[in-house]
Amino acid sequence: MTKPSAHRNSIIQLHKGGTRAIDISKRLKVSKKLVSTTIARFKELGTNFDRKGRGNKRSVINKAIIKKVRDRVRLNPFRPVRKMASQLKVSKSSMGRILRNHLHFKAYKLRKAQLLTDAVKKKREQRAKDIRQRFNGIDHRISIPDLNPMDFSVWSVLESQACAKSHKTVESLKKALQKAWEAIDPQYLLATLADQYEKAAKNKSNGNEEKTKNIKEEPKTDIWHGGRKAKRRLEE
Repeated sequence: MTKPSAHRNSIIQLHKGGTRAIDISKRLKVSKKLVSTTIARFKELGTNFDRKGRGNKRSVINKAIIKKVRDRVRLNPFRPVRKMASQLKVSKSSMGRILRNHLHFKAYKLRKAQLLTDAVKKKREQRAKDIRQRFNGIDHRISIPDLNPMDFSVWSVLESQACAKSHKTVESLKKALQKAWEAIDPQYLLATLADQYEKAAKNKSNGNEEKTKNIKEEPKTDIWHGGRKAKRRLEE
């Protein structure tokens, strides 16, 4: 389909002003045929828009093929687009336009997931609580920098002394750190680390006692996942 001329409005305005077609052609420097067809279209339609149905007609996507695609999808909604396109002898892009724009279908991929009912959710919650209770009271090493005195206290002193000047090699940095470590007052290390490790030791001993107490008080139970048959065998 050819692009509409940019002189349509000018031709119509000059025609309304009483200018002849040949003078319009000379003034706008366009062909006489363009001027005559534009004036004829304006007299017929009363506007400068194109006639309805202008351009090439659709040769592939028509009502018949849209109906065929709709019927095939109804019979088997899992049919691939490429297979339908090859069977109906159309391109994959045309088949996609039929499904999206004309039939308003949206492709989706089936995902496998567990069917979680209320009973299954409750059972999972109970098992999670049992596992959490099993590991209750176990002491874990502190690895958070803000809670480790070696990170937030001692290392800051080493860094301020060793990195006071820039180092070009790793060996130079190592020597500076070693020198700063030897210069630290032992009383400072005792005051910084002793209190922290004493608290950690107390927490560990209290946690072990609580864990032993829980083990003695809790009855010995087993969790079975064998289903009804296994349960019947246990009851027998």
